[in-house]
Amino acid sequence: MMKRSFIYLALASILTTSAFSQSSTGGLFLLIPTSSSLNGMGELGVGLPYDQPDAAYFNPANGIYGTRGVGIYGTMHQTHWLPGLADDMSLDYKFLGVSLIPEKYPFQLVLHNQRTFLDAGEQTHTDSEGNVIGTFSTWFSVKAYTLAGRYTRQTGPVQWDVSAGFSGKRVVQHLVDDEFVNPGGKGTAYNTFYDGGLLLSTQWEHSLNPGVLLKLRPGLGISIMNMGDNIKFGAEDPSPRLARAGISLGGELIGTSYGPMLAFKWGHAASDILANPRYPGDPITYQSGLGDINIYDHVLRGEYDENPVEVTAGKSFTLFDAYTYREGERSAPGFNNPIYESGYGLNSRGMIRLLQRFSSLPALDMINRHFTLRYDVSRWTSGSDSDPIANTEFKAFTVTLHNLGPGSRDQDGKDDALLPEIPVELVTGLSYSGMYPTNFDSDDRLDSQYERGYTIGLETKISSAIVGLSFSQMGSNFINVDSLGWFTMRYRIHDRYNYVNLYGLKPFAPTRWLSFLIGPQISACVGREISVFGEEAGLEPTHELNAGLTGAAQVKLTDAAAVRLSYYYGFRDIEDDLTNQGYLRLGSFQANLVVSL
Repeated sequence: MMKRSFIYLALASILTTSAFSQSSTGGLFLLIPTSSSLNGMGELGVGLPYDQPDAAYFNPANGIYGTRGVGIYGTMHQTHWLPGLADDMSLDYKFLGVSLIPEKYPFQLVLHNQRTFLDAGEQTHTDSEGNVIGTFSTWFSVKAYTLAGRYTRQTGPVQWDVSAGFSGKRVVQHLVDDEFVNPGGKGTAYNTFYDGGLLLSTQWEHSLNPGVLLKLRPGLGISIMNMGDNIKFGAEDPSPRLARAGISLGGELIGTSYGPMLAFKWGHAASDILANPRYPGDPITYQSGLGDINIYDHVLRGEYDENPVEVTAGKSFTLFDAYTYREGERSAPGFNNPIYESGYGLNSRGMIRLLQRFSSLPALDMINRHFTLRYDVSRWTSGSDSDPIANTEFKAFTVTLHNLGPGSRDQDGKDDALLPEIPVELVTGLSYSGMYPTNFDSDDRLDSQYERGYTIGLETKISSAIVGLSFSQMGSNFINVDSLGWFTMRYRIHDRYNYVNLYGLKPFAPTRWLSFLIGPQISACVGREISVFGEEAGLEPTHELNAGLTGAAQVKLTDAAAVRLSYYYGFRDIEDDLTNQGYLRLGSFQANLVVSL
């Protein structure tokens, strides 16, 4: 038995509804909201057009409203999860995205990468008499990619917005090491799930007087999360397929000479787990549509009526775009008391605007147009401190780079075309990479071959240099040999690392059509995947950072497109934890298309 197996059961009791008293779904950690701002105001992200990128957790069509022009944004936080239950559980969340508004087109695209890791701590395995026979770690991870698009149309004083999004995520749940699993079962489950969502909103503007503008934005959204195969450790469990629906209303007073002065947001949301209740042995089935969500009662009125539907409400007030106060409430079966949420946020954009009232430094305006730093805090409380979820806090910094290219309007209505034009280029293509031993014989990795991956990113020119930010997949594959008694097994291992790269390149152009480039690259490892016998598994990277050098040749096809062939060599010695032979270094050939935006 597991001495602390109640942790996983506690997650089930907290995150599921009474409708699942006969049977619970698997993958319950996927229902933990990860937004440090929306977690303080009723988790309204499904139907509230929001300017924080992590709103995409609630609806992949959301999180698209905060970036102006071509932009890059990221956020991360670590939360002490369920402090009322255990002292060694932590929730880590990382988010990175890019936004693109093509010049002269009312269309915006965003690409997000999200990573969530829940560490449930060290567990103790005991026999029937209570003797400790081993320990192991329980953990859960998600690596998700989201693609969303937003279409905007202006009709008189009304702006119409329609956004849609789709997410694919790789989920790994490690409950127990396989050596402690009963025959026929397994301690780790691997799944691929998908999310889809739609968000509709309008923005109406009215001038109250020559110096003040009023904006109102109602919104409506729906999403379906965690669509995919059933979860299998031993017997199969339903996936935590979830339907969400929500409405919202936002308003803002803007001074024509100052900018945003006062803003509010309000909304209701409802969610329902779609797996039908069942007894052991019954087939797994799911409800269609929005399940038991009643649009009128649960969403419009925000009424909780004892149905297996979670209902939330929340609101926020923002002063001078600098300080935001938030509060919300969540009611659902399984909670002894309503969960009350509160929080606040600080925004550098409003604070710098306040400084501009006392200083006329041109640099402040330039910083505000291209950079935003936010800090958000939220807290959950309930009527009883004994509730495990009570006193859980979320804190996060979010950094956003705006207006990296022309063709978009600032939030204040100022046309960025009046600013100096900053060229932005999209870089995307294929990579062929390998890992080379540094202190052992390469024959220990039999038939080592290049691993195919991909690269996507944005770059711009600063003075005579090129600076870029990209996401790339690099790694290697080889044949491993294991001897089991008289039997020898040979199998190919595909080892892939996911990197976020910051690089600089210095071009040298002997002709108009041909140029050579060289420069340094710093890479943050944000994930790792192993594939054996066609089965994929998530694995913790053996390193966090890598640094190397890139050399390239680029052929210009047209004034707006070029082909770039490059080679990257990493200087970091990476531990070879698959064969335990020593250390490796990473090298990668890349063939990319460079397109001017």
